[in-house]
Amino acid sequence: MPTTAIDFTGQQTQSKGWNGDNVITSAAHNLDLEALCARLGRFGPLEKQPCYTYVVETLRLDEDGNVKQTASAPNFCGGFITLLTCKHSTRTVLSPSQWRDGVWVAGMTGSGAKFGHRQSLAFLMRVGEAYASQFDLVQALRASGRSTTLDAKNASRHVNGDVLIPRHEQLTHTQRVSPDFYHPPILPHAHRTSHDDTYWHKDVDYVARGGSRPAYLVGDPANSFTWSRQMIFNARPGNLRPHRAWPLGQLVDYLKA
Repeated sequence: MPTTAIDFTGQQTQSKGWNGDNVITSAAHNLDLEALCARLGRFGPLEKQPCYTYVVETLRLDEDGNVKQTASAPNFCGGFITLLTCKHSTRTVLSPSQWRDGVWVAGMTGSGAKFGHRQSLAFLMRVGEAYASQFDLVQALRASGRSTTLDAKNASRHVNGDVLIPRHEQLTHTQRVSPDFYHPPILPHAHRTSHDDTYWHKDVDYVARGGSRPAYLVGDPANSFTWSRQMIFNARPGNLRPHRAWPLGQLVDYLKA
């Protein structure tokens, strides 16, 4: 990971020493099911903890059996799991303050032939921070001294980055949800494959049918778990589209080693 200072000008080049890979990792990586369950009870009964579960469509299984992330989100770079550029509609179901109120998010692999017809857990995180815009997220990372995290996730510099960098230090609430006030992702990026590609705009400006906007989610690193191997499986696999909301305890009941 690079140690150079962050370029807040939105420079359209890859950082030296960083190849843009979004490697599945965390402080608690590849735990077995018993070890995971031993760490989940610290916040009380699992039946009282909400969890949103979905299939991460951009995951792939390589020839060595490793689970790989091929796109920008969920993003595992910089020491924090972030959900900023995927599951836009799912992130609108709660306000930022509600997401911070003990909510978990779980990401599963698919269950088709490319995964051996076995659906496994790829990540599980308890939401630690949630913001109303990319601007608010960037300001929080800067203010808290997490420059390494911001650099690792900077979409202006990394093809699989998920943080959009504001063009200015101060933005109004309206400007904070306008793509015009952000540096575009580097080319080619998972959400910007050509100069005229505006797919990335919804990573800044997305409105659900009911009028709500998505929260930008950061996992609590002390309660974030990842698996780059198929180790913990869903006994009742499915597509989980667009997500499934249930108590964490019910998810755990469906898991098997």
